Amino acid sequence: MNAHAHDESGYTHGQMEIAEQSRTWKGFMQIVWWGAGLVVLTLAYITLVFAVGLPWFGVLIGTFVLALVMGAVLKLGGAWIVVSVILAVIVGIGGVIAELTKAAIAGGG
Repeated sequence: MNAHAHDESGYTHGQMEIAEQSRTWKGFMQIVWWGAGLVVLTLAYITLVFAVGLPWFGVLIGTFVLALVMGAVLKLGGAWIVVSVILAVIVGIGGVIAELTKAAIAGGG
């Protein structure tokens, strides 16, 4: 008998229940994919608007579509779509406020 296959406690190599470890790993990887996705989308938006100078609304639509594609490809679930919609609305409202402020400053000067 192999010395590593069975010890005095009755443990047999390869027979341990790992359901809890599997759920923990899956949750950890979900957090990693969500975080990486949000970082990629944020950097893409900021780079395209501020460094490249593309119109913010077009870039918002593009990054939103990219978020939906990422969610589907990476199987991030319905919560990813909900968060993507909420973030797109927040950025859209912020963009409108920025444009109105810019117009008010330009018109008042």
